[in-house]
Amino acid sequence: MAWIEFTPAQVKLRLSARELNHYVNQSKADGEDAEARITEIVSQVCNEIRGKIRANPDVAGLGPDGTLPDSCISAAAIIARHSMITQVPLDIGEIDPRRDEYRDARKFIDSIPNQPGEMFVDPHESTSSRPSSVCWGGDRKLNF
Repeated sequence: MAWIEFTPAQVKLRLSARELNHYVNQSKADGEDAEARITEIVSQVCNEIRGKIRANPDVAGLGPDGTLPDSCISAAAIIARHSMITQVPLDIGEIDPRRDEYRDARKFIDSIPNQPGEMFVDPHESTSSRPSSVCWGGDRKLNF
């Protein structure tokens, strides 16, 4: 699984033009920089997901900082979008399909610690840079 950078652009693709404009205008009205806010939300969501991946005992390592396995990008963008649109009052509100989409994304992210470690291995990564998967004593906590 390739690890790719998780960016604000990927989140913005999940917003309608009306939502994005409303978010930017509301941020300006609050005296805040919308781009800085979006970037911070992306960073927080990325770090949350990387933490879930790190919690998986079958994962030997993570990709570079700011990256996620590409199978996680869609769920990460949905969670970041949810965080953005729930910060700003919208007259159009969150609709049921979006709520369901958010719940599905959250379920996927919460399942990461139980996924097979192979899901997070970058096929382009050199195998010599990965830690050994040898277990001594039959307990993976003793993995050296």
